[in-house]
Amino acid sequence: MKKALTKICMVLLASTVLITNVWTTSAYAKNKDEETTSITVSNDEVAKIAQEAYIYGVALVEMERSKNQMTHPQYDGDTEWATLGEFYHVRNFADPSTTRLRAPNIDVLYSGAWVNLKDQPVVVYVPDMGDRYYSIQVNDMYSNISGYIGTRATGNKEGVYAIVGPEWDGEVLDNVDGVIRVNTNYTWLFPRTFAKDTEDLAVVYELQDKYRIAPLDKYENKGMKAFKKTYPQKDKGMQLEEDPYGKIEYFEVLNDILKDIGMPDSESALMTRFDSIGVGPNSEFNVGTLSPELKTIFTNVAVQTEQLITYVLNGPRETVDGWGGSKDVGLFGDNYFLRTLCARGGIGGNTAEEAYYPTSYFDSNNERYYGSNDYTLTFPAGSIPPVNAFWSLTIYDSETQCLVENPINKYAIRDVDNDLKYNEDGSLTLYIQSEAPEGLEGNWLPSPKDKDFHIIFRAYMPGQEWFTGEYSLPGVQKVK
Repeated sequence: MKKALTKICMVLLASTVLITNVWTTSAYAKNKDEETTSITVSNDEVAKIAQEAYIYGVALVEMERSKNQMTHPQYDGDTEWATLGEFYHVRNFADPSTTRLRAPNIDVLYSGAWVNLKDQPVVVYVPDMGDRYYSIQVNDMYSNISGYIGTRATGNKEGVYAIVGPEWDGEVLDNVDGVIRVNTNYTWLFPRTFAKDTEDLAVVYELQDKYRIAPLDKYENKGMKAFKKTYPQKDKGMQLEEDPYGKIEYFEVLNDILKDIGMPDSESALMTRFDSIGVGPNSEFNVGTLSPELKTIFTNVAVQTEQLITYVLNGPRETVDGWGGSKDVGLFGDNYFLRTLCARGGIGGNTAEEAYYPTSYFDSNNERYYGSNDYTLTFPAGSIPPVNAFWSLTIYDSETQCLVENPINKYAIRDVDNDLKYNEDGSLTLYIQSEAPEGLEGNWLPSPKDKDFHIIFRAYMPGQEWFTGEYSLPGVQKVK
């Protein structure tokens, strides 16, 4: 198999959700006139620790920014965002006009809820899903995935699950079907519900509307009866108008988040290190009280670290037959740089065992995809992608990361499509081109004319063959 170099962001953007709207709340600023940053190390050490803190904090800042926006609906009737403690629901398949999300898929409809766990746990109700795939990803504020509710993790039966934060030391009721513990005081619940086509949407809406959240002290018994009311939480969150990246104010934002978020005991030594430069959870970082020399150090670190992140995101990465994919998304451990890259690519990526997303910017000859060329992707007989749910192939404009406009409004090919045609020998050929292949329209993924594009393969509940090396995607061939 040929190996090539391509962009690292292909691994990241494929698996994630990125908020692209502008934050419209007031600029982040605090009255710190009388507060002084305490720094106990040399200037050289300040620069070193500041870069560590910057990289450590990007995912936290991105999650906080997203929480702030998603819990403030932008207009009356905005069902895609909801108040803290309530579910919001996306009601339509993504199309080229979808700009709130980067690299959206059309396999599932998204829902979501941001929840405060400081005071007490919450319980989440899910209906009986029949044989429909669904998952509810439970994220902490570091963008790590704490656990799943759903087809793979818990099955499709009706159930109630408790989500517990780090400060809760009370008991969780016995009459729940499972408990997921989160390391932080807030969590993002991120459901995905499979939708086959537009005729299926009404059924999906009904299921989405049955997802429920309630505080533990409002939960009395299992079943839908305990969740007839909604319980919105009041929390203004951090008021962020501007992108803080690459600016000295980034460290003020990070400092406030670290004081509020809650964290694993295993990172106490690291927090002490951050405290030594005034950024940690037991400190108060105040740009206004820094000496000119320290202001220069922190400013330079912010600018240079941001340049490093941008360089790596857009730099080369090794791929196999034009495909690249990360198997570590959502389970970052202490790999803070990978966590940063994934957060900047977009929050919300599944773990590989839930859904694996190989992505390709280059064909099997290491040439960039371009709309004036025709391409084929053939799965040999006996080598159809192994999945326990379903798979899809989606095409994106490489410049905008959005879906590609085409005359038949088709943005993906899925193994659940009724019009897929297999070859006589059992193999399957997909056609990626601007014009339809005669008689094989079901196998056609329309590409844009005169534009670069890239493709993302999504394997939901992938078979173990993906991870043992027994299976990999074949390269995409340019038709001569």
